[in-house]
Amino acid sequence: MKQKHTLNINSLCASCYEKCKQKDLVLIITCPFYDPFPVQLELKFKGLRKKPKNK
Repeated sequence: MKQKHTLNINSLCASCYEKCKQKDLVLIITCPFYDPFPVQLELKFKGLRKKPKNK
């Protein structure tokens, strides 16, 4: 999922689903309606090869 970021929205509000967006000039400590976008995490495993070994 791509997050929409505009220059005139606060960074906390830019990562939220709710429609109560505030301008970037406003200092927001906490928001009672904050519902963040889900983030897809990637796991990197060491030792896994892309190509199998030639026998």
